[in-house]
Amino acid sequence: MKNTKRIEESATTALKSALLKCPILDAYIDSNDKTPSWDGTVFVYKSEDQKKENIKGRVPIQVKGTEKIFVSDVATFSCSTVDLRNYYHDGGCIFS
Repeated sequence: MKNTKRIEESATTALKSALLKCPILDAYIDSNDKTPSWDGTVFVYKSEDQKKENIKGRVPIQVKGTEKIFVSDVATFSCSTVDLRNYYHDGGCIFS
């Protein structure tokens, strides 16, 4: 049986690690959280000087993790219609 908590924490850690490579991004991501539709926010700054006055915008995020062996160039992931509607009304989302 898969440990879903560990899978989610691994996915969150991988995302945080990737975002740390970009000095104009600052992530606030909860792990093992149960908030509806979103897990956190990534703030985008105009420069590496991450002060409030340099905030360009923010991106609400939802982290999904899985453990699969890919055997083709096509990947699928199910998502509820309610979440998709919430993302749409909030300006969209990116699946990666």
